[in-house]
Amino acid sequence: MGRPAGGSLAGRALRVGAARPARRGEKGDRMSHQTPDDRGSRPTARARRGPGLRRFALQLTANALAISLALALLPPIRLAGGTPRTYLGAGLLFSLINNLVKPLLIVLVGQLLIRSTGLFLLVVNAALFALLIHLSPFDWTIAAPRWLWVLLASALLALAVAAVDALLGLDRPQVDAAGRLDRFWQRVERRPGLHGKALVENVRLQQVRDLVWRYGLDIALGPTLVGTLRAAVGRYLSPQPDPLAGLSTPAKVRLLLQELGPTYVKFGQMLSSQVAALPAEWSAELAQLQDSVPPFAAARAQAIIGEELGAPPDQLFADLEPTPLAAASLAQVHRATLPGGEPVVVKVQRPQIVAMVTADLGVMTKLARTLESRYAWARRLNLGGVVAEFAAGVLKELDFQNEAYHARRLAAGMAALPGVQIPRIYDAYSSARVLTMAYVQGLKLTDTAALDAAGVDRAALARTFVRALVKQILIDGFFHGDPHPGNVWVDPQTGRLIFLDLGLVGELRPAQRVDLIDLLVCLNQGDAPGLADVTLRLCEAQPALDERAFRADIERAFYQYWVFYAAEASFAGMMNQVLRALSAHGLRLSRELTLAIKAIIQGEVIALALNPQMNWVQVAFDETLGLLGEQLSGARAAQTLKLQALRTLRALRRQGLRP
Repeated sequence: MGRPAGGSLAGRALRVGAARPARRGEKGDRMSHQTPDDRGSRPTARARRGPGLRRFALQLTANALAISLALALLPPIRLAGGTPRTYLGAGLLFSLINNLVKPLLIVLVGQLLIRSTGLFLLVVNAALFALLIHLSPFDWTIAAPRWLWVLLASALLALAVAAVDALLGLDRPQVDAAGRLDRFWQRVERRPGLHGKALVENVRLQQVRDLVWRYGLDIALGPTLVGTLRAAVGRYLSPQPDPLAGLSTPAKVRLLLQELGPTYVKFGQMLSSQVAALPAEWSAELAQLQDSVPPFAAARAQAIIGEELGAPPDQLFADLEPTPLAAASLAQVHRATLPGGEPVVVKVQRPQIVAMVTADLGVMTKLARTLESRYAWARRLNLGGVVAEFAAGVLKELDFQNEAYHARRLAAGMAALPGVQIPRIYDAYSSARVLTMAYVQGLKLTDTAALDAAGVDRAALARTFVRALVKQILIDGFFHGDPHPGNVWVDPQTGRLIFLDLGLVGELRPAQRVDLIDLLVCLNQGDAPGLADVTLRLCEAQPALDERAFRADIERAFYQYWVFYAAEASFAGMMNQVLRALSAHGLRLSRELTLAIKAIIQGEVIALALNPQMNWVQVAFDETLGLLGEQLSGARAAQTLKLQALRTLRALRRQGLRP
């Protein structure tokens, strides 16, 4: 099968590749036929009107009930008449204000909401209640001091509305509702000057806040009696089946991340790679983010290719299949053929993704800074630094020219290893948002049943994989930053490993590589004090560190989770404990080392899936010694020494010194 390049494209390619798309000359535009997210008949206007009217009537009644509840608890505020008709009129006006004015206010004051960690919402609610009083045709009586009672009434009204909406399920998630803001993001995408602006970030904040609230309530109330009532009201409001009915909490969280968009899907993918740190059900659901992201319309892909490469796809490619092989968080892939007959895959960036991701990262950065300024736990975790590293990685992945460079450089490093392949990049058909690479065949390394059926020697393959990872991380210092199962394949015909999706890579300095090798030596030799020494060298300095307590925690983690672990010892399990100890003592690793350890953890998962009997650390240790021996042998060692001597002389000369 062809490799769909992109963070989590591989799994779906194997399942959809058999579908035959339209070819040139057949009826219909090759790139305009509907993708899976386009198919399905749309309901008629009349079919939509019925549920819409029922929802409006129920929402109006709910708001009237909320107003009556709030005022019943606040005798100093009275609504003249107090009849059901009066409350319904006030409820209608409040519905209009809540649906039209409140989102606008939040867009305008979103930065204040972040800085106040949500407390400024009290001011927003007070302004809405004051507007309700001002615009209302009914007479209101408010005791002094008016500002105090208005503030209390607005808070009570907001709580009452939230409670009634939650009870009746009027705030239930509407799957795929995020597409309603597509036009806004299209306009922002066409104006790069708007990227990162506060107003755009506030729009995104409102969207994220709404989705998280809806899904959070559904998750919290779903298993309760209230959840039963919400489901019944939902069936009354719409004849369509509830897409969340019967789903587990992890499944709902996965759908929430997909609704939130690419930035949050990337976050979920990052979590899913930490298999040892997550319950099995959560790992299985989040792993679907690697190969179950809905595609976007083929016509949009055609337009992006034309904009980026300067010509319509029909003029660039001999053939371009409209149905994507697979879709990931940042892009989707289409199979194509170059004019010379070479089979390729074309990775196309998702529409509006740069604008949306930039807004997401801006909100995350400001929120992290606010939390650090207010809470010790956020400072201890260096939350701002973590978000900054995540943001830098995501933004780099958005420029496919970086991925092209990464692929070329990793291919050069892997050229000396038999049995390892990096797909070729076609620069003439690539840009910042379009990447064309060789079409390759492969199976996931963790698809053991398919590997066995193909007659692949899994034990030999596991050793080749460990050797490749060791060379990347410990020898070359330039490594694949996200080697999850969807990004590492094997060609069943040749047995060659294929490293894919090089949007995220890591680079280590020589001293960092030496320390990681030392860590491997300590594990191999059972040296707990040595492990504490290495861990301290890997961390950024912390003057207030209680070193004795830190060493005790590291040694305990080593013995408890490595030497005397009840189950089979796991590098991932032990390192998770080590990282917790680092956090508890106010220490942290650099981004590069964090990425390297994450890659090693992912590598362990893949290696043990291929060969559960493998002594992973011993094999990694042996391969490290073997590769170091090759580096230091004969003419290569002499050349290395000469280059090192030249570097030393140049460094001394720059400092005005002589050897």
